[in-house]
Parts: sequence; structure tokens; C-alpha cells
Amino acid sequence: MGLFDRFRGSKKTTTVLPTDIVVFIVGPSGSGKSWFINRLLQCANVDVQVCRGQKPGITEVHAERCRFDGMQNDIVIVDTPSFCANIEPDGEEVVREWIDSNYTKRCKLAGMLYMHNLAFDPDDANLRMSNHLSAFRRACRRNLVPSIIHVVPTLSYGARLSDERLRTLSALLKRQADVERARLHNASDGKPFDGKPEAAWDIVQGLLSRSHFDREGSAGSSVTVPSSWSSSSSSRGSEKAMYVSLKHQANDGNAQPKKPEVAENDYVIFVIGPTGAGKTRTIVQES
Repeated sequence: MGLFDRFRGSKKTTTVLPTDIVVFIVGPSGSGKSWFINRLLQCANVDVQVCRGQKPGITEVHAERCRFDGMQNDIVIVDTPSFCANIEPDGEEVVREWIDSNYTKRCKLAGMLYMHNLAFDPDDANLRMSNHLSAFRRACRRNLVPSIIHVVPTLSYGARLSDERLRTLSALLKRQADVERARLHNASDGKPFDGKPEAAWDIVQGLLSRSHFDREGSAGSSVTVPSSWSSSSSSRGSEKAMYVSLKHQANDGNAQPKKPEVAENDYVIFVIGPTGAGKTRTIVQES
């Protein structure tokens, strides 16, 4: 069951709590930030398209607290004004003031979705990813800047680009993302976000899954399973599954591997391979 199936509603919020999961939506004006959030929250009475021009949209920070069935943590979606827009109030200063007032301590997890309209002029310096991410980093306290960034390509309403042109623009966007160590959504086919609410939540869930492993990978559980591809028995392989709970051993270097109790919110990694492939060695070296 994904986030889309568990989503039960949202409301405006101002303060980020230590237990919250925060997703910042960043990008130039016209990149589809508000449109993405409207689709994410399934606002049936609001129809916002990705605009053609660079006319600025919001000039303030808008945060929405989302609640889910069976989840202890809320997800706070933070819609930010455009940077590098040369208008008043300055987007960077607006974000800085909001963060200084509402996001002063580390939360459970934090990530960023960077929106980019593929119909943008690729030669316009004000639309470059590096400029907008640099502005956000200047506005945010250093210890609170999200380290995980996913780039979401969008397309202006009514824009008509050939498949070849889309692939070319997606390749240019991926190069920018690689420089920033960000991950491009749908990098394999270059297709922009299609506007479906369930697709929006899949994008958020993918971001948070990566953020969890980046920050708390040592708090999960690793499991090796017996080889099921060996044609003959061998003493080299493990005949029984070996369970290693890194969470349980974190404060005890002499602790012996033991079977962990897998909780609902845990991430479980199955290490699979033929006998002699080094499954156990991988677990031991990583833990």
C-alpha cells in the first residue's frame, strides 16, 4: 500500500515538528510547483496548469500538513516561491524568513523535489537548476538542507514537443541533475510528470525512500537467504537464513547477529545470490 492509498487529507501548517517528514518543492516560476501540489493533494476544485511564461506565481511559502492512515509521521509539503525571478519580495529572503521561523530543528526526514518545465529555454541562466538550488541552500540553515533531491520534469499545458526533442531536453536536464548529485525522475524514458495524483505520491514516496536510506540506512534490517540456485549442497553457503539487525547492534560492537523483530515502518533488505557469491561477507563488512 502506497502513500496515495493512505492519504486522508491535509491542512495548512506553519511549524515543522521534529517528528515530521518534510518535502520542499523548489523550481522556477512556471515549472509546475503548485500544479504538482494540487495533484498531490487531489484538489478537485482547483485546476492549475503549468503556465507558458515566466510570470511569477506565489510570493510566499505555503506549507501543507498531510495525514495518513496507519502512519505516525505527518508529511509536510512546502511550496516555495521562485528564486532568480527579479521581483519583490525576493524569493530567497522569503524562504529564509520562513525557515528561520518555522524550520529551526532537524525533523524525521527531509527531501526536495525540484520541478523543471521542459519547455523552458535551456539557454536561460535564470532557469538553471544550479542557480535555484544555490539560492535555496543560502536561505536554509546548513544542517537542515536536504541532501536528497529528485528532479521532476514537467511540460507546459498545450506545449507540443516531439519525442526526440523531449529526449534531448531530458538529457540536458539530467546533466544538470548529475552535477548537483540529484536524481532525475523517469530518466530512462524522459517523459514528464503526467498529472495523476497517484503518480505524484509515487514520486514523493520514491524521494522519501531514498532519504531514509541516506540518513538512517544503519537503522534498518539486513537479511541473507539460502541459495536456491545451487545444484548441489555445499558447506560454503548458509543453509539457514542469517538475520542481522543493525539497529540492535548499533550500541554493542560485540553483539551477535540475531533475528530482529521487523516493524511495520522498517525497511528490509534481502541479500540474494548463488552459493559463494559473498552474501554473508557483504553483510559483515557493511555492518
